[in-house]
Amino acid sequence: MARYDIKTVDIRRAALPEGAIPPYGTNPLLIKCPKHQDDSESLAIYPDHIHCMGCPFRIQKRMDALAFLLKLPSWKEALAVAPKYKFLTETERQAAKQKEKPRRAPTMRDVEIYEGILSDICADRIEWFHSRGLSDETIRTARLGHNGAAFVIPVFDAKLNVVTLRYRNDEEICGRYEDEWEGDELVKAKKIPKYRGWTGCNEATLYPAWKFERDRSDYVVLVEGELDALLLWQHGVPAVTATNGAKKQGLVLDLLSAFFQRIGHLARRRPSLRRVVICGDRDEPGIVAARKLFERAKQEYAEVVWLQWPAELGKDISEVMQKGYTFEQIYEQYGFDEESTPSESSTGSAGHDAPTSSAEATDTKTDGNVSEQISPSPRRAYPGGLYSREYLPLAS
Repeated sequence: MARYDIKTVDIRRAALPEGAIPPYGTNPLLIKCPKHQDDSESLAIYPDHIHCMGCPFRIQKRMDALAFLLKLPSWKEALAVAPKYKFLTETERQAAKQKEKPRRAPTMRDVEIYEGILSDICADRIEWFHSRGLSDETIRTARLGHNGAAFVIPVFDAKLNVVTLRYRNDEEICGRYEDEWEGDELVKAKKIPKYRGWTGCNEATLYPAWKFERDRSDYVVLVEGELDALLLWQHGVPAVTATNGAKKQGLVLDLLSAFFQRIGHLARRRPSLRRVVICGDRDEPGIVAARKLFERAKQEYAEVVWLQWPAELGKDISEVMQKGYTFEQIYEQYGFDEESTPSESSTGSAGHDAPTSSAEATDTKTDGNVSEQISPSPRRAYPGGLYSREYLPLAS
């Protein structure tokens, strides 16, 4: 066992809930004494000993006192866990105080501030949204912004109340790693999370709920990210995702179920879903996640289609559409109602035929020296044409 100075141990922390801050300096923590009928919190716990002001109870040695507070057999067992209860540094005290403070929820004013930053001092970063295929109109209506270090994605409920803010790290400004230093020595490079949420308001939410509730299609596309969802809506395709849903494949289905339960009593409600389209990333983790989501969705919905385009077309739906493919073409050619394999035909098994003749598949997009074969627009309708129905508009 490594040696350490027991004088650095503050036994008051053992009498507090984890994360709580002990009194400042060496001031005692007062609690009720278990050795007598105590109505006034007369047991004083100092950093290094215990002293009761209402009875003769005393423990003068630090490790004996720690063993008493932790209900351990002796000071030897206390010694083994003592490093956990070291004095807090001033920095640690301040950080703990910040955690204890109630966190306010984001407001529309926060959204407006970040919108202003994006349109003003970070106007050059709008190009990043454009590179994801998002139009100025989509950027405006989704109220996207920037805080100087990250792109900001506001999350609204169905009534356009602000629920939370999502932050997407701007790697051009902040990079992917944050260096941690001790003096002049680089200790380690910590990876910056790609996505973060507003502290204290980071629960999973259906996105974009305000668009989905007003939609009248009886199908929806499930995607991995908020920006992918916005891109599909931009092209007239209803799509949703679960915010803060990384590594929780079934979460978006849970949120959909909760959504329909919430509106179940409304007379003029959004129609239920008949078809779900799984549209995950096509890297290995994305395929594994999509497979789990696909298997569960088949147990809950009448029809489930999994989009399984070749990885070389792009990692996600945004990359594929940036190459000139429309969602209709992707759905027609790569929509399957079972998991495909590389040896299978490129014709989707969701009831749609991909063009087979060379004449039918000769639309060619040339970009520099790169030539890509783009399927022509399908002759058969994609989900919106298959199952969409007309409904009265929402009540105002």
